[in-house]
Amino acid sequence: MDMILSFLGGIVGSWLFFFAVFFFAIISEKSDRLGWSVFLGIAALASAFILVGVGGLPQVNLWVLGVAYVVLGFTHSVWRWFRWTSIVTQRFNKLVDQHGGKVSDYVLRDYNTELDYTENLDRIAYWVLAWPVSGAAYMVGDIVVVIKNFITTFMSKIFIKISENAKKKANLDIAKIE
Repeated sequence: MDMILSFLGGIVGSWLFFFAVFFFAIISEKSDRLGWSVFLGIAALASAFILVGVGGLPQVNLWVLGVAYVVLGFTHSVWRWFRWTSIVTQRFNKLVDQHGGKVSDYVLRDYNTELDYTENLDRIAYWVLAWPVSGAAYMVGDIVVVIKNFITTFMSKIFIKISENAKKKANLDIAKIE
Protein backbone atom coordinates (compact mmCIF):
# COMPACT_ATOMS: atom_id res chain seq x y z
CA MET A 1 0.00 0.00 0.00
CA ASP A 2 2.86 2.39 0.80
CA MET A 3 4.33 1.77 -2.63
CA ILE A 4 1.04 2.68 -4.35
CA LEU A 5 0.66 5.87 -2.27
CA SER A 6 4.26 6.83 -2.99
CA PHE A 7 3.68 6.25 -6.70
CA LEU A 8 0.52 8.38 -6.70
CA GLY A 9 2.24 11.06 -4.62
CA GLY A 10 5.09 11.13 -7.10
CA ILE A 11 2.67 11.66 -9.98
CA VAL A 12 0.54 14.28 -8.22
CA GLY A 13 3.65 16.05 -6.94
CA SER A 14 5.20 16.54 -10.36
CA TRP A 15 5.36 19.76 -12.35
CA LEU A 16 4.00 17.97 -15.42
CA PHE A 17 0.88 16.92 -13.49
CA PHE A 18 0.44 20.44 -12.10
CA PHE A 19 0.66 22.15 -15.50
CA ALA A 20 -1.51 19.51 -17.22
CA VAL A 21 -4.26 19.75 -14.61
CA PHE A 22 -4.08 23.56 -14.58
CA PHE A 23 -4.25 23.60 -18.40
CA PHE A 24 -7.38 21.41 -18.36
CA ALA A 25 -8.88 23.60 -15.62
CA ILE A 26 -8.44 26.59 -17.93
CA ILE A 27 -10.05 24.69 -20.81
CA SER A 28 -12.97 23.84 -18.51
CA GLU A 29 -13.30 27.50 -17.52
CA LYS A 30 -13.32 28.63 -21.16
CA SER A 31 -15.92 25.95 -21.97
CA ASP A 32 -18.18 27.11 -19.09
CA ARG A 33 -17.69 23.78 -17.31
CA LEU A 34 -17.22 25.50 -13.98
CA GLY A 35 -17.66 22.35 -11.88
CA TRP A 36 -14.83 20.62 -13.71
CA SER A 37 -12.77 23.77 -13.50
CA VAL A 38 -13.17 23.87 -9.71
CA PHE A 39 -12.34 20.16 -9.38
CA LEU A 40 -9.25 20.45 -11.57
CA GLY A 41 -8.25 23.68 -9.82
CA ILE A 42 -8.37 21.88 -6.46
CA ALA A 43 -6.26 19.07 -7.93
CA ALA A 44 -3.74 21.65 -9.20
CA LEU A 45 -3.73 23.30 -5.76
CA ALA A 46 -3.06 19.93 -4.09
CA SER A 47 -0.24 19.32 -6.54
CA ALA A 48 1.20 22.78 -5.80
CA PHE A 49 1.06 22.06 -2.04
CA ILE A 50 3.05 18.87 -2.60
CA LEU A 51 5.50 20.62 -4.94
CA VAL A 52 6.34 23.55 -2.68
CA GLY A 53 5.96 21.70 0.62
CA VAL A 54 3.30 23.96 2.11
CA GLY A 55 2.44 21.19 4.58
CA GLY A 56 5.57 22.04 6.54
CA LEU A 57 4.51 25.65 7.17
CA PRO A 58 3.33 26.71 10.62
CA GLN A 59 -0.44 26.85 11.02
CA VAL A 60 -0.41 30.66 11.35
CA ASN A 61 1.19 30.97 7.91
CA LEU A 62 -1.50 28.73 6.43
CA TRP A 63 -4.19 31.00 7.92
CA VAL A 64 -2.47 34.07 6.47
CA LEU A 65 -2.24 32.36 3.06
CA GLY A 66 -5.91 31.37 3.31
CA VAL A 67 -7.04 34.92 4.15
CA ALA A 68 -4.86 36.33 1.35
CA TYR A 69 -6.36 33.78 -1.06
CA VAL A 70 -9.92 34.85 -0.16
CA VAL A 71 -9.11 38.58 -0.32
CA LEU A 72 -7.55 38.11 -3.76
CA GLY A 73 -10.58 36.06 -4.75
CA PHE A 74 -13.01 38.81 -3.78
CA THR A 75 -10.88 41.40 -5.56
CA HIS A 76 -10.82 39.19 -8.66
CA SER A 77 -14.60 38.67 -8.48
CA VAL A 78 -15.25 42.44 -8.43
CA TRP A 79 -13.04 42.87 -11.49
CA ARG A 80 -14.67 39.91 -13.29
CA TRP A 81 -18.17 41.19 -12.43
CA PHE A 82 -17.24 44.56 -13.95
CA ARG A 83 -15.98 42.75 -17.10
CA TRP A 84 -19.07 40.50 -17.15
CA THR A 85 -21.50 43.43 -17.01
CA SER A 86 -19.55 45.23 -19.75
CA ILE A 87 -19.68 42.20 -22.03
CA VAL A 88 -23.39 41.59 -21.37
CA THR A 89 -24.17 45.26 -22.05
CA GLN A 90 -22.16 45.26 -25.30
CA ARG A 91 -23.98 42.11 -26.41
CA PHE A 92 -27.36 43.68 -25.53
CA ASN A 93 -26.56 46.94 -27.35
CA LYS A 94 -25.50 44.98 -30.44
CA LEU A 95 -28.80 43.08 -30.33
CA VAL A 96 -30.75 46.34 -29.97
CA ASP A 97 -28.91 47.81 -32.97
CA GLN A 98 -29.60 44.69 -35.06
CA HIS A 99 -33.33 44.94 -34.36
CA GLY A 100 -33.72 48.64 -35.08
CA GLY A 101 -33.74 49.81 -31.48
CA LYS A 102 -36.49 47.45 -30.32
CA VAL A 103 -36.22 44.19 -28.45
CA SER A 104 -38.78 41.87 -26.96
CA ASP A 105 -39.69 41.84 -23.29
CA TYR A 106 -38.01 38.44 -23.05
CA VAL A 107 -34.67 39.86 -24.26
CA LEU A 108 -34.97 42.78 -21.84
CA ARG A 109 -35.80 40.42 -18.95
CA ASP A 110 -32.84 38.23 -19.89
CA TYR A 111 -30.53 41.25 -19.94
CA ASN A 112 -31.74 42.40 -16.51
CA THR A 113 -31.34 38.88 -15.12
CA GLU A 114 -27.76 38.67 -16.39
CA LEU A 115 -26.97 41.95 -14.62
CA ASP A 116 -28.66 40.95 -11.34
CA TYR A 117 -25.88 39.78 -9.05
CA THR A 118 -28.30 37.67 -6.99
CA GLU A 119 -29.01 35.61 -10.11
CA ASN A 120 -25.27 35.11 -10.63
CA LEU A 121 -24.10 34.16 -7.15
CA ASP A 122 -22.80 30.81 -8.40
CA ARG A 123 -20.66 32.56 -11.00
CA ILE A 124 -19.39 35.10 -8.44
CA ALA A 125 -18.65 32.35 -5.91
CA TYR A 126 -16.71 30.50 -8.59
CA TRP A 127 -14.67 33.64 -9.29
CA VAL A 128 -13.91 34.02 -5.57
CA LEU A 129 -12.96 30.38 -5.01
CA ALA A 130 -11.24 29.56 -8.28
CA TRP A 131 -9.62 32.91 -9.02
CA PRO A 132 -6.24 31.45 -10.07
CA VAL A 133 -7.93 29.34 -12.76
CA SER A 134 -10.39 32.08 -13.70
CA GLY A 135 -7.65 34.71 -13.91
CA ALA A 136 -5.34 32.48 -15.90
CA ALA A 137 -8.20 31.57 -18.24
CA TYR A 138 -8.90 35.25 -18.78
CA MET A 139 -5.25 36.08 -19.46
CA VAL A 140 -4.24 33.10 -21.61
CA GLY A 141 -7.67 31.75 -22.53
CA ASP A 142 -7.45 32.68 -26.20
CA ILE A 143 -4.16 30.81 -26.57
CA VAL A 144 -5.60 27.79 -24.77
CA VAL A 145 -8.68 27.82 -27.02
CA VAL A 146 -6.45 27.92 -30.12
CA ILE A 147 -4.44 24.94 -28.81
CA LYS A 148 -7.65 23.06 -27.90
CA ASN A 149 -9.17 23.75 -31.33
CA PHE A 150 -5.97 22.64 -33.06
CA ILE A 151 -5.93 19.37 -31.11
CA THR A 152 -9.63 18.66 -31.67
CA THR A 153 -9.40 19.51 -35.39
CA PHE A 154 -6.31 17.34 -35.78
CA MET A 155 -7.92 14.40 -33.97
CA SER A 156 -11.21 14.86 -35.86
CA LYS A 157 -9.36 14.57 -39.18
CA ILE A 158 -7.76 11.33 -38.01
CA PHE A 159 -11.12 9.85 -36.94
CA ILE A 160 -12.82 10.97 -40.17
CA LYS A 161 -10.02 9.40 -42.23
CA ILE A 162 -10.36 6.11 -40.34
CA SER A 163 -14.15 6.14 -40.87
CA GLU A 164 -13.76 6.90 -44.57
CA ASN A 165 -11.26 4.05 -44.99
CA ALA A 166 -13.66 1.68 -43.23
CA LYS A 167 -16.48 2.77 -45.56
CA LYS A 168 -14.26 2.17 -48.62
CA LYS A 169 -13.61 -1.38 -47.43
CA ALA A 170 -17.29 -2.09 -46.86
CA ASN A 171 -19.20 -3.69 -49.69
CA LEU A 172 -21.95 -1.08 -49.77
CA ASP A 173 -23.48 -2.29 -53.05
CA ILE A 174 -24.35 -5.68 -51.54
CA ALA A 175 -25.46 -4.15 -48.23
CA LYS A 176 -28.09 -1.87 -49.83
CA ILE A 177 -31.63 -2.95 -49.14
CA GLU A 178 -33.84 -2.63 -52.17
